[in-house]
Amino acid sequence: MHADNYVLGFCYCRKLKHKGGVCIFVHNSMKFSFLDVDDYCIDQVCEVCAIHLNSSDDKLCTLAVYRSPSENFNTFLTNFDLILKKFVISTITLLYVETLMLTTLQIVTKKTQLNKILQSYDLSNIVNFPTRISLNSSLTIDNFFY
Repeated sequence: MHADNYVLGFCYCRKLKHKGGVCIFVHNSMKFSFLDVDDYCIDQVCEVCAIHLNSSDDKLCTLAVYRSPSENFNTFLTNFDLILKKFVISTITLLYVETLMLTTLQIVTKKTQLNKILQSYDLSNIVNFPTRISLNSSLTIDNFFY
């Protein structure tokens, strides 16, 4: 893929299945470093890549996350918690997580479980509504945690 003025910050490509993964593109004027989260990635269960964007004021931790709705949510939560435990520190003020799929049917129990983990790091989700709505489902795929 080619996007003017952007570079590939980091990516995770599926190991066992073809055609899948997550990536983060960064504007070429921004300084960043990647975070090694490979140990926590499991194809379709918890696919993650992560970077720190460095600015003069603070650091922004950006994660691209994919979890197949049909895969084990508890394993996802465990690995997501381990990633946060390893990389979320007091200097990070905002965490962006992309493509964290929760349908409206799952939202009550699974969103509660996810929020408990985030609250343990003093993070709360500021997206409390579906970001992709179709005739058959409502998905929250873009999440910001502050």
